[in-house]
Amino acid sequence: MLNQLFQSVISQSTVSTSGWGLVLSLLTSMVLGFALAYLYQHKTTYSRDFAMMLVVLPTLIAVIIVLVNGNLGTSVAVAGAFSLIKFRSPASSSKELLLVLMATAVGLATGMGYLFLALWMTLLVGGVMILLEKTRFASKTRDWQELTISLPQGATPRLLLERFIAELGTDVVLEKAKVNQNRLEVTYRVMLPWSEETWLQRLSTLDSDWVVSLSRTTKKKKSL
Repeated sequence: MLNQLFQSVISQSTVSTSGWGLVLSLLTSMVLGFALAYLYQHKTTYSRDFAMMLVVLPTLIAVIIVLVNGNLGTSVAVAGAFSLIKFRSPASSSKELLLVLMATAVGLATGMGYLFLALWMTLLVGGVMILLEKTRFASKTRDWQELTISLPQGATPRLLLERFIAELGTDVVLEKAKVNQNRLEVTYRVMLPWSEETWLQRLSTLDSDWVVSLSRTTKKKKSL
């Protein structure tokens, strides 16, 4: 059974001689592309265009393998350059990069005729990804939050601000600070040690001139 993973359904002498093997390879590429698109959409914010691209990409790479007549070195260079076009944008997430590399690997395997290898590779990697998401692997018990405070300029308000920030503990990172019309506006990234009730009680004791804004989560940077 294990040896079948490395048996090609396409003739190794020339990729284009086996018509039915070629059709089977392309159909397998398309089916596995749908599986990759499902993995991309699973419990995440997704782009419809990117999901469609994942469906088609393995088949296109398999066609590239066929066109270069099984020359793996040439096909990897062409398919690699083609699959990374999308990542000219710095906003691509690590999950998108992983799935594009996965689609490339699937296309290479099916294009060379190793259908069982492509199938088990997709099942294995996809199963691990879903398992890690369900078990919340590497998740934190508390999430970072964004705290923005606007207060009048002056020595006394700044002293009160320093005392207030000191009470929050050590999980406080200053993100930005700016002056706008004689008011100081500071933004912190914090992990609040208090419950919601304690937080609301603490806000009620602040100066009425203060404007405080607290978001539940900060923007997560997942791009590579």
